[in-house]
Amino acid sequence: MGWLGGLGTALALVACASAPPAPDAAIAAAVDAIYHAEDARVSDYAAQELRTAREKLDGARDAAQKAQQDHSAKGLRQAQWLAEEAQADAQYAEAKAERERAQAAVKQLERSLQTLTTPSGGGV
Repeated sequence: MGWLGGLGTALALVACASAPPAPDAAIAAAVDAIYHAEDARVSDYAAQELRTAREKLDGARDAAQKAQQDHSAKGLRQAQWLAEEAQADAQYAEAKAERERAQAAVKQLERSLQTLTTPSGGGV
């Protein structure tokens, strides 16, 4: 085999050992965050943000699949990053929707209070 063959084997082992793990956990966390956001009906208030989260999740899945086929550490890192972004976007969409709902409830309460405190205009 010779020393060059041994060096090549050693380099291959180092390359495999330094490859990042598959982003399965990050993708699963993103899926959970998106399902949770969908269950909270955020699309009424944060449809674009939820759409962005879904697109990034699709990108993460595609990048992970391609990276595993190509044995690409860079692709695995990209898939991990996209999955984390998808999770963050879904959580942001949920928070935005909660804020919008709360603001709508405050406005409704203000209208109700104004109705209660406004004189009816009837004669005495």
